Amino acid sequence: STPLSTTLKLRKALVHNIEILKTKHIFDGNLLYSPLKLTENDLKDGFTVVTRREEIIKIKLVLTQEVAQASEQFIQVANIILNEIASRHMGLDRIKRDYFNPRKSIAIPQHKIELWPGYEFTIRRYSSGVLLGLDVKHKILRTDTALEFMNSIMQRSRGSGAQSEITKELVGSIVMTKYNNKTYRVDDVDFTKKPSDIVELKSGPVSYVEYYKNNYEIMIKDANQPLLIHRSKTKIQGNTVERQIHLVPEVCYMTGLTDNMRKDFKIMQDLAQYTRQDPEKRHKSLIGFRETIADSEPATTLLNSWA
Repeated sequence: STPLSTTLKLRKALVHNIEILKTKHIFDGNLLYSPLKLTENDLKDGFTVVTRREEIIKIKLVLTQEVAQASEQFIQVANIILNEIASRHMGLDRIKRDYFNPRKSIAIPQHKIELWPGYEFTIRRYSSGVLLGLDVKHKILRTDTALEFMNSIMQRSRGSGAQSEITKELVGSIVMTKYNNKTYRVDDVDFTKKPSDIVELKSGPVSYVEYYKNNYEIMIKDANQPLLIHRSKTKIQGNTVERQIHLVPEVCYMTGLTDNMRKDFKIMQDLAQYTRQDPEKRHKSLIGFRETIADSEPATTLLNSWA
């Protein structure tokens, strides 16, 4: 046997391969929850799994407690299960804490806007018991890329002040990379870097242009555009480490509304047709959430396994 890796992804994969657990568990890398009540006899010898490299890994689980319905951990587990159903069995994409359906997007081409319908939900304890709080939500996306937005600023701010104006307009905004539907906050714009620059990866040196071509089959057209910077903080072995992610503006789409767009009566009026639903439409959308789960055999199987 070999020592258990501290890599979160590998730890989850190894636990998933424990035959008795399979899909009937939730594991965050340290704590494991399961609807199965494993006996002392089940746990005493541990579990053996084999990696793709044919390494033999011994996993030992220790029963610490049973999660009572009145506990906060119960609420946490219930929310994790519902999040898994939304992402894996309802075809919804998670953006921050909410879930949206890009396959039912609503185009508003006259304003270069796209709406993704979705839901905001959470399971909480109320005075009447544990309930699901559910509401309809829309994600506002723009059909213009960050590069197009930057070029429009360049055209109206000719001269040496263009770069500072671009930085001012972009910093704090949220962009989306549609090839993986991830959102990033723009923390800075680096005018000294460009997509043709070489970056060091684990697989070796590669330019941003080559990276997007090889991994996403995306051809970057402007190899000299500046790069956006997103700073994220992650914990590695208990220490907080800040890392910097460079994004190519050409593949980043703007989200949300600018101040000028919010002041435009026509834009807000056209948006309201979809975002301000009357009670009947809102009720229909909320019932649709429940019916989608009920019509999904994998989702109902998952729920029943935890019942």
